[in-house]
Amino acid sequence: MICCRSALAYFTLFCLSLYSACASELAKPIFFVKQRETDTVSQMHNEAIGNSIKRIRYTQSNHDYKVKEAINYVIMKLFLKDNYVESQGIDENLSKGCWKAVGDIAIDIVSRQDYSKLKIMLDADGRPGSGINEGNLNWLGSYRECTETSFAHFCVSKVNIFNKNYPVTIGLCVPKECTSSDVLAVLTSVANFTHEVMNSPILKVLGNTSFIEAAGSTVYCDDVASFSTGNIVAFCIAGLFVGLVLVGTVIDYLRRCTTDTVIVSKTNNFMPVQYSDDSFAKNVPVNESQPFLAQNDVKKSHGSFLLDIFVCFSLKKNAAQILNTNVPSSAISSLNGIRTISMFWVILGHTFFFALYAPSDNPVEGFEFIRRFTFQAIANAYFSVDTFFLLSGLLVSYLSLKRLNNYTGESFRRYVGKTFLPQFYLHRFLRLTPAYMFIILFYIYIFPFCGRGPLWFQQAKGTGIENCKKYWWTNLLYISNFYPQHMYSECVGWSWYLANDMQFYVISPLIIFAMYWLHLPGTVLVNSFICLASFCATGLIIGTNNLNALLTGDFQEATGDQAQKFADLVYSKPYSRIPPYLVGLALGYIIYYKKQPKRSIGMLVGFVGWTVSIGIALSVTYGPYSVFKYGGQPFTLIENILYGTFSRFSWALCVGWVVYACHFGLGGAVNSLLSWRAFIPLSRLTYSAYLIHPIVIQVFYSSFETPLHFSDIVVAYYFASFVAITYASAFLLAVCIEFPMSNLEKLVFQY
Repeated sequence: MICCRSALAYFTLFCLSLYSACASELAKPIFFVKQRETDTVSQMHNEAIGNSIKRIRYTQSNHDYKVKEAINYVIMKLFLKDNYVESQGIDENLSKGCWKAVGDIAIDIVSRQDYSKLKIMLDADGRPGSGINEGNLNWLGSYRECTETSFAHFCVSKVNIFNKNYPVTIGLCVPKECTSSDVLAVLTSVANFTHEVMNSPILKVLGNTSFIEAAGSTVYCDDVASFSTGNIVAFCIAGLFVGLVLVGTVIDYLRRCTTDTVIVSKTNNFMPVQYSDDSFAKNVPVNESQPFLAQNDVKKSHGSFLLDIFVCFSLKKNAAQILNTNVPSSAISSLNGIRTISMFWVILGHTFFFALYAPSDNPVEGFEFIRRFTFQAIANAYFSVDTFFLLSGLLVSYLSLKRLNNYTGESFRRYVGKTFLPQFYLHRFLRLTPAYMFIILFYIYIFPFCGRGPLWFQQAKGTGIENCKKYWWTNLLYISNFYPQHMYSECVGWSWYLANDMQFYVISPLIIFAMYWLHLPGTVLVNSFICLASFCATGLIIGTNNLNALLTGDFQEATGDQAQKFADLVYSKPYSRIPPYLVGLALGYIIYYKKQPKRSIGMLVGFVGWTVSIGIALSVTYGPYSVFKYGGQPFTLIENILYGTFSRFSWALCVGWVVYACHFGLGGAVNSLLSWRAFIPLSRLTYSAYLIHPIVIQVFYSSFETPLHFSDIVVAYYFASFVAITYASAFLLAVCIEFPMSNLEKLVFQY
């Protein structure tokens, strides 16, 4: 029982050492030499270090005396006089293994004067550093020092020290036998104990007595991840796809050497790329490039059906599709650049905003970035998603009208009922779902093994993965933007875009048929009516709930419930996000039916169009600076309603003009840039890049062993790294799953 009663001493010593570091008048450095079994240090080094330590200890005799007196008081308080351990029931809240491990350390100190384990753990514990005024409340300690030992592991918790609204993230090196529940129980007890002990006369020499107010509610420890059945199945599925790629590549190579293939010419002149060895229009990963299966666009080959299945996974075949840069003269090649730049913009926005929620040593500086005028392009990176909605509607409208115009009368009715609609919906589901579901499987069961560090296990055991285990089926049904009710509870939270895009796609035939039958009047009336309904719904929701239309807006206004409410009611909902999609549908109609304008009219329209579109784009992007800047005032209710209702629609009109102008020869240098051939392979990876880029960013930020530091150059390097790694990962996802599954889809319908 003496061992058990002494167990809390280790944790109290940590508390005292941390408090001592906070007291500036007594916080003098205490050094010790960390001995390692494999290290050999020369005798001269030992003597020099020993003499230095003696001199330091000599100058600290008064401080050491006070600390020893304080420790004696704590031991009396805990175990001998007031028996605090038993009175608070601490011995009942901890596991036996943890009690024994901590008790062994206490016995080593009392009986053998062996401080080696305690020194290592205390040295590895987090403690206050400089820059607290800059928000440095992330005291992570030395994760590596702790985990290199055989007797300890690392835990991270939040402790309310200075302010309950700004808890300190603190690293703790504790015995391996102690679980996160044990550490949480002790932290809670130490917090309560500190209130009583720190007010004693003997401890007031250490400074202010309001040290710890409360313990955090969650502790994460770096327990070694164990393989569950789900983990094993996920790794097996990933290995299966890799194996299929290897086998398919070998078979494809052998077949190319021994057989000839006959390529049926393709009729799809809209998309930028024609492939010499495959019929798939794999040009638009996120936005549908081919809304349904075309029975005449197939590749005839000699061989068995089974071999054809394997060849669908051929690395050579799929890589050639991705890297091919040939484009027909009639292609709207500017779409490649728009799509790629928009994806870069998404990554840039997430690079910064993910960093805001990662532990840093100067978060105040990070939030100061938002006050800059030049930063508004990043703060409003949300418009990049509206660009994708526009492109999706454009492609669906154009390609569908092109197909429908091949049929008339009775043949049209048969085609729509038996071919168009079934294939329209089936193709879309099969096109998006395989890679999407694999990312969710990866996130739940493989992602926890992708990193390590003091912050990693909070991410690997956090609510994100638990949400996926509960709500993955909502992603499969593409309803994750409605259920669960809160956007931040979704499985893979960035999937709200896919749910919206699928919902728009489901209702798009009704609009397309109206445009097909009623032509321009139908296009204007139907799209205007739905847009007007969306405007009314969005404005009404923002007004009645008094929401801040700037999701990142003034952080004093758009935080906590405000930001979550806006995300739940407006940002992720299709009735608020559909206007850009409708602009895309109308633009597809215009591009399909409109002939090349006369040059004189085109030049005039071009000048006016570019002037107006640039002005509107700059207004919606940089207009909110009046809120972000120092001394800025939040939007009024009317301003929030107007901006939240019309900003995304206005942005879509601007991007729509860019597409129109570039297609009809009014783009000039802009069209030359957006049509750059280097964008073509990158544009085909957009869907995979969108799915995987948040995981790439999370792996990086969660693997930090020290807090990150905000600066322009640091964020710039992070962004460049994320782009490179994201597209490399997207290429692997595309050649292993996305493209092979699309090839299989075509193959099945061919046979």
